[in-house]
Amino acid sequence: MKRLYEKIETISIKITPAMITLLLLLFSCVPIPLAGIKQIMPEFSYICIYYCGLFYPASLPYIFLFAFGITQDSLNDTPLGMSSFINICLAFLAAYKRKIIDKNSFIAIWSGFCLVAAVGFVLEWLLSSLYYGRFLAADAAFIRFIATFFAYPLLHALFDYIGRLINE
Repeated sequence: MKRLYEKIETISIKITPAMITLLLLLFSCVPIPLAGIKQIMPEFSYICIYYCGLFYPASLPYIFLFAFGITQDSLNDTPLGMSSFINICLAFLAAYKRKIIDKNSFIAIWSGFCLVAAVGFVLEWLLSSLYYGRFLAADAAFIRFIATFFAYPLLHALFDYIGRLINE
């Protein structure tokens, strides 16, 4: 019986980052009766992908990021495959940053996230513009970037707390 419990515990620890990422996606899709709230909602998936890419690199495999992106596109009514491409690009960038960033300095981690998120939002804006055949206004993407930038420390602290709970 103990062996079964250990297997369940191991599996649950391994899927925790993916489940948190999915829960944050569902949270961001909940209809809130405020005008324009979608334009200022942080992009939680960028935060999850970056954080997991730095601290738990094997927790969000590329096949999961692809399927997650398809789900994102379906829920957010964006061109199918766009989020998958962006998520995988961000995972590559996080893997690159993992090798060069000082994980003891929160400012370095947050600065790295700023660069990665900027790449994500520029790709999102550029791919959406290509899809619709005209340059879209970049102000909404910039506002979401700022919201995501300021949401990062809160989610980073939450993820650190969850990581400590899991590793106890």
